Amino acid sequence: MRKRTGYLIKRGKVFYAVWTVGGKKFMQTTKQRDRRDAETELTKVPVIIWT
Repeated sequence: MRKRTGYLIKRGKVFYAVWTVGGKKFMQTTKQRDRRDAETELTKVPVIIWT
């Protein structure tokens, strides 16, 4: 499995999860306006396995 990193950004009032897998960047909305709730959603980001 390749290295995976993730972080949150805020666009407007909603937080988005942004993560990188093997040099490719992905973004997904958390549908949360509160940072703590968004951090919880960040842990639920699907694990992508590259072979």
